[in-house]
Amino acid sequence: MFPPNNFAFHHVGVACESIDGELSVWETLGYRPEGKTFIDDAQGIRGQFMTGGGPRIELLEATGGSQTLAPWIKRRVKFYHMGYLVEAFEASVDALVAEGATITRQPMMSVYFGTRIAFLMMPNMALIEIIEARQHSNASAGDRG
Repeated sequence: MFPPNNFAFHHVGVACESIDGELSVWETLGYRPEGKTFIDDAQGIRGQFMTGGGPRIELLEATGGSQTLAPWIKRRVKFYHMGYLVEAFEASVDALVAEGATITRQPMMSVYFGTRIAFLMMPNMALIEIIEARQHSNASAGDRG
């Protein structure tokens, strides 16, 4: 039976050229920073989670020389991925692949969550981030949103 475990929505990834340039716009809509800005060199991104009147968002900008966000920024796509916390990480990735998803970023440790993450492109071209759920301060924050 799919899904093999409970997928819990965590956030919508928002590509931006500059987090600092975006903050005031989201604050106007009632969002406030959640935690500190973080840098993940392995992914080539700098990020800031925000919470407000809608779903949690993750503002992301590329670090120097990184092309991670270039395809979305070039096409002016702001909302580009949805993140889900999962209990059974490998089973979730395997189940999504069995349903036609393609792994676009192999599982790796997340600087922010301190657990594994993987990115998969669904058959409908939706990009999904799978986040291994553990009793971790940042991962458990996702249970609120």
